[in-house]
Amino acid sequence: MGKRLVIKTVLICIGIFIILSATAWYFIFNTYKLDTEKNVTVLAASTKIDENTIINESMIRKKTVKASAATENMVKDISECTGSKSTGLIKEGDYIYRYNLISKSKLYADDIRAIVLPATIEDRAANLVKKGSLVDIIVQPKEASGRPQIVLSKVRVDMVFDDSGINTEGSEVGSKKGFIKLLLNSNQRAKIYSARLAGTLSYELYCDETQLPSKENYVIPTKTNNNISDEIKNGIPQTEK
Repeated sequence: MGKRLVIKTVLICIGIFIILSATAWYFIFNTYKLDTEKNVTVLAASTKIDENTIINESMIRKKTVKASAATENMVKDISECTGSKSTGLIKEGDYIYRYNLISKSKLYADDIRAIVLPATIEDRAANLVKKGSLVDIIVQPKEASGRPQIVLSKVRVDMVFDDSGINTEGSEVGSKKGFIKLLLNSNQRAKIYSARLAGTLSYELYCDETQLPSKENYVIPTKTNNNISDEIKNGIPQTEK
């Protein structure tokens, strides 16, 4: 009789242990869900990106999401994003999708050309103007009474060179002489060529990507000396005599 009691007691204890263990595991799995899903890294906007903005690394940041939450259109590689143009407004914190971008290979219109302008260390705002900077191009007319005018506003600097022609890749130019490369359409180039005949060019640097562009108030003169107005309007630079 005593042996049966011991067996019953053991069985009862085992049953109670199994019930308590099952209850504990049920509570743990429902309270603390084990996360075994893979994470992926996608790109998001670190600041507001306006429509038609050329995107650079300062505008984007990495963000980790669950694999199930990521879609094929989310941009995961920085190289896919930098240098592309936004087709619409991208708010700060929003994910960057491929359908919101125009790739670098499809970016430039047929009339886009590269021009290089001289820029001393003073013109470059003591080397603050670098590759990727946004600047206003200002003309100071030759006439003493002439007021500075904005030729082009919020133009991106494509590249900066030192006086030996070495691409500085955004680092400081070691000498007072230097050059900046711009990508401009035919109308923009015509304004630059005209402004260079009218006076001296200088540059004003934007502090932030989100700043609104200045109002352009320089107008190509309708009448100029030596009948050069037509050539200026056609975007043809004049040969200095």
